[in-house]
Amino acid sequence: MIMIMIMIIIMMMIIMIISSSSISSSSSSSSGIIMIMIIIMSIMSIMSIMIILIIMIIMIIIMIIIIMIIIIIIIMIIMIIIMIMIMNMIMIIIVMIIMIMIIIIIIIIIIIIIIIIIIIIIISSSSSSSSSSSSSSSSSSSTASSSSSSSSSSSSSTSLSSSSSSLSTSSPSSLS
Repeated sequence: MIMIMIMIIIMMMIIMIISSSSISSSSSSSSGIIMIMIIIMSIMSIMSIMIILIIMIIMIIIMIIIIMIIIIIIIMIIMIIIMIMIMNMIMIIIVMIIMIMIIIIIIIIIIIIIIIIIIIIIISSSSSSSSSSSSSSSSSSSTASSSSSSSSSSSSSTSLSSSSSSLSTSSPSSLS
């Protein structure tokens, strides 16, 4: 931009020098040609200034486009970084959820094992109670059998005593 402004100033100075020299050395024969040359040079300088201004405008537009592209790239990079951070957070959350699920599964397995142990204890206690009840029933049956044997022995003894008494009563009658 500074070089373009310097070129414009140099061209204006050249035009002023040519115009002043033409005015100082003007004669009746060559004044028309010199004026035509001055007009052509001024038109060319104006055209060059317009071209330079158009180039400057195009460069400004290109710079704005480049700046916008750079801003868009920076925004995309920031969004990618944010997405990576969000994905990292999501992965951390997923890992935490998996750990919590594993802990819950371990707790459930421990509870199931405890329940199974309690059921085994209950079953063993019920079997022991049933065995004790069966032993008590067997003992009661043994006592019943012993009482029946004692009653049978007592009945046999009574039958023996009755037979002996009948013999004692029948013997004197036969003697008489």
